Amino acid sequence: FGGLLYAMWPTGSNEVLQYAAFDGSWSAPLTVPHSSVLNYGGPALTVMGSKMYASWASQNTGTIDWASFTGAAWAKPKEIPHAETLVGPGLAAYGGSLYDAWTPDIEGSPIDYSVRP
Repeated sequence: FGGLLYAMWPTGSNEVLQYAAFDGSWSAPLTVPHSSVLNYGGPALTVMGSKMYASWASQNTGTIDWASFTGAAWAKPKEIPHAETLVGPGLAAYGGSLYDAWTPDIEGSPIDYSVRP
């Protein structure tokens, strides 16, 4: 995104999301504002248009939250209605839409998904 490689991970005692950019060397980690993430399963990243998107399982509720990044600032996270999981979601951009996919539990449940234009 923006000619850089990005990585994202949960960290800290309050399990916030941090990310870093790589342009030959890694930037110092930065925090995604208002994020609260389960410490397993990890977040997902994708790019669509002029924004990068992240989704993750919320530590507080087990719901899936997502936010967009302009390259300068993160939007406030939003919740995907009725999406709950115990593991991190998958995220992809295709045909001008964002697709989040997740399993409701870790017992091999069918995959649920959400599409956002």
